[in-house]
Amino acid sequence: MARKKSADEVFCESCGEIIKKQAEICPNCGVRNGRSTSPSRTNSSSSNGVDIDQAAPVVAWGGGLIILLTGIGTIVEPEGHIVRAVISGLTLILTGMFSLPPVRDTVKQQTDIQLDRTTVVIIVFVGFFVGVTIAPL
Repeated sequence: MARKKSADEVFCESCGEIIKKQAEICPNCGVRNGRSTSPSRTNSSSSNGVDIDQAAPVVAWGGGLIILLTGIGTIVEPEGHIVRAVISGLTLILTGMFSLPPVRDTVKQQTDIQLDRTTVVIIVFVGFFVGVTIAPL
């Protein structure tokens, strides 16, 4: 006779076995339980199914390269005050370089400073804002 599931149990989406609601992986078939509320799952995925851990490097590379190229363009073709263009361009170049994962990894290895994702985003936004604000009009 089949066992009935209790209030803290669900059926595995893969094999149909009764498992605990909090189970991250089904002990019967080994498939990840989609209803899991473990910290690793909720921190890496948003409500629309985008995996932040996978998207972050793509955003970092894309944004970093755009900021870097903007800085180079600001220096190469200055509009107005040349000193402001150079300072703005160098600020944007450094900000764009800092956005790139290999550069951040090198900085981390050289300085032993561990930066979380939020800190990196704040540094990049501030650097971009300063670079664009300094740029000659």
